[in-house]
Amino acid sequence: MKKIPNFNEAGWLVATLMLSMGVCFMTKAGFGISMIVSPAYVIHIAISKHFPWYTFGMSEYVLQGIMLVVMCIIVRRFKWQYLLSFADAVFYGLVLDTWFLIFGRAQYDQMHVRVIMYIVGEILSGFSVALYFRTYMPIEVYDLLVTEITDRYKFKSGAVKWVYDLSMLAFAVALTLVFNGGLVGIGWGTLICAAVNAPIIMLCGRIEDAIFTFEPLFPKLYKVVAGKPYGEEEIV
Repeated sequence: MKKIPNFNEAGWLVATLMLSMGVCFMTKAGFGISMIVSPAYVIHIAISKHFPWYTFGMSEYVLQGIMLVVMCIIVRRFKWQYLLSFADAVFYGLVLDTWFLIFGRAQYDQMHVRVIMYIVGEILSGFSVALYFRTYMPIEVYDLLVTEITDRYKFKSGAVKWVYDLSMLAFAVALTLVFNGGLVGIGWGTLICAAVNAPIIMLCGRIEDAIFTFEPLFPKLYKVVAGKPYGEEEIV
């Protein structure tokens, strides 16, 4: 089968649209969302009780903005490309809120619908993350923090990711217990997500590699974002 060429930038856009849709479906399923986005959701629930205009998407990019500042302090450096990751977070947050406007914010009622939409959301999320890994476009601050700490201090990326994921989960649990009086947004679905994410991402990555090629359609844009001409370093 002939592969679809130059899917790099388009892959990033598709990933953003699909990831935000997946998070929307998993949220509406009500079984618990991933530990990475759960702090933003918990903050959204707590604040929106008093300020209804404060959306999940807004909570996402506000939290990521704060994390970006913390990251710069931890790694003791700043690159202007970091701002692209924050811009990506803002775009993702706006798209996420748009999906909630389209599909509604209420949780699904029927159990079989909740299960189906949770599974669909998990697959969409895994497919999207695999696409993100294959583009040069800016990643969200969640992932940027892991890569920058790994690079700055030469830690093992797997260990940093593991500590980071557990820290986000503990942060979300503490927040929801303090502000919501229960495990809002965190449940058995969160644990399933943590267990199956990696295999799903790997499987989706193989499928994507069989369908697309990820050379950039806009080499000049690659040079701006990556800080080097295309071809000097292999895109991961």
